[in-house]
Amino acid sequence: MEIRPFRVLFVLNASGGGASQGIYELLDSVSKEQLEAYVVVPDSPNANQVKRLDQLCRFWMRVPSTWWNKKSHNSWKEKLIYLLKSNIRTFFGLIPTYRIWRLIKKHNIDIVYTGTSLNREGALAARHRGIPHIWHIKETIGPRGRVQFPKGELKLSQYILKHSQRVVVMTEYIKSFFHAKCQDNPKLQVVYDGIDASKFQDPGCGQTLRSKLGLRDSDILVAMVASLSSSWKKHHLFVEMARVLKDQSCNLKYVLFGPLPKKHQSRIYNRPWEYYQTLMDLLKGHPVSEDFIWAGFHENIPELMDAIDILVHPCDIEPFGRIAIEAQAAGTVVVGPDKGGISESVVPGKTGFLVKAGDVSAFGQAVKELSQNSSLRQQLGYQGQQHVRNTFKQSQHNSLILDIFNDITETLTK
Repeated sequence: MEIRPFRVLFVLNASGGGASQGIYELLDSVSKEQLEAYVVVPDSPNANQVKRLDQLCRFWMRVPSTWWNKKSHNSWKEKLIYLLKSNIRTFFGLIPTYRIWRLIKKHNIDIVYTGTSLNREGALAARHRGIPHIWHIKETIGPRGRVQFPKGELKLSQYILKHSQRVVVMTEYIKSFFHAKCQDNPKLQVVYDGIDASKFQDPGCGQTLRSKLGLRDSDILVAMVASLSSSWKKHHLFVEMARVLKDQSCNLKYVLFGPLPKKHQSRIYNRPWEYYQTLMDLLKGHPVSEDFIWAGFHENIPELMDAIDILVHPCDIEPFGRIAIEAQAAGTVVVGPDKGGISESVVPGKTGFLVKAGDVSAFGQAVKELSQNSSLRQQLGYQGQQHVRNTFKQSQHNSLILDIFNDITETLTK
């Protein structure tokens, strides 16, 4: 009997971003004889994303979705306007659910795999079609989490588990946001993202980028890599750290990598621009502004990581922090907080430094120590490479995901 590959429909929260990147790399490294991929994205992918989707999957389609999480940082008026717009556009989520349902039927999909907690159309369509659903939670959820929903902690946890044959979470940190009564549910499984470390083994590939940024060989590049549309990444701590360090070292340069927000006509969608302006204001009139670079988006991650000497990621509510394992794979030292997902990927004193969350002076002290000791940076960088190769291998991640597919299909055929 011929065994055909799993036909999996991946429902993403965006065409780009870290959450989708993990799925793209899974598809890039798994044989098409094992996995036949179909993808649904809610937005319009750019030219590079279209090319990648065409290469990685058999079929992909844009299906605008309705995020079911609460807009907790908006005023009640803004929430109401957003709710009306999104629900009218998708008829309260029924249109995207139906379109995904039709896609499942047309292509005889075996499993629906939703790569985010932010939409539930994939879960609902799979349930109505009577096929397995996997929910991959990549955010901190619930009343205590960054992403909140119109359900309490227990009901939310039960809802996600009820609508899934398996719930995959990226870290123990994310798992901790599920209600205590659900922590031991056999459906709930921690699977760390993996990367192909071989893509980061090209020493010197970042020199071109350093030249574009106007850096000298003697300059030590301290960087943060995070979208400026995500204020929860806490860029302001990075900027404040740069201000503190200005008088302590003359050869440090600071770079923020990430797309620069554009001003939007509607206030509802203009928060990223306003946040960017507050960061700019922190630098106005300060001497460190001469050493600070807004580098924008840079697509070549291995090149970017090779150009950096020290990666600082101050976000203590980071669900996973893929950027930290990418930096370590390139031999770049990471300074992060002792809380959140970053604390599970950095080994303190061995592959980088973990300091007290939110403590600007502690971050500054760690960067100062590393900037003054090149041999220490080299040692931690080398150990970081070994750590990623052993703990965050793409092949290991793939095996765990494929095992989940196998377990689900075997259970259903018994």
